[in-house]
Amino acid sequence: MRCRTSRHSAGGANCRDNDCCARNATLGFYAALITAGLALLGQAVIRVWDVRDRRRDEYSRAFEVAMQWTEFPYRIARRLSNDADAVESIVTLMHTAQQQICFHQNWLRSVSDDIANAYSNLIDAVKEKSAPHIRTAWKQPPAQIPDGMILGDAFPVNVKAEVDEFTKQIRRDLSFWRRFTS
Repeated sequence: MRCRTSRHSAGGANCRDNDCCARNATLGFYAALITAGLALLGQAVIRVWDVRDRRRDEYSRAFEVAMQWTEFPYRIARRLSNDADAVESIVTLMHTAQQQICFHQNWLRSVSDDIANAYSNLIDAVKEKSAPHIRTAWKQPPAQIPDGMILGDAFPVNVKAEVDEFTKQIRRDLSFWRRFTS
């Protein structure tokens, strides 16, 4: 039954259908409440996705610095001289990479032990498999342009298993549905 405003006097004192008026007021209240709830839910979902995207970006940077270590043998082998400037730039890159690795190892520990362990295993494998190539590259004489710049796959570092495990842990952490099922 609809509330007819023509039956009301000023202030609703002579309303013949008080149940109808109360029902409409209640429905209006619930409609406003539902709208506010949906708006809050929408904002919460946006916030969750923003946090997820920031974590994904940080995981990407962690992976990038891990794989950067595999490039050091090539950078070393392509140095043009053994003078202090040429060597210092390579050593500075290695120190910077090590600082970033330490940051990511500790940051990942605050996110998830599983991810941190997978990342540490990846770093250990990368360093272990790169170490002989780094030693070999430092023992080589400086590169000659242009022939010394073409190295091909001279220093392969196979860390596929560690990369796969790190990726699996990241996927699990970034899964939206895992948040509701675990």
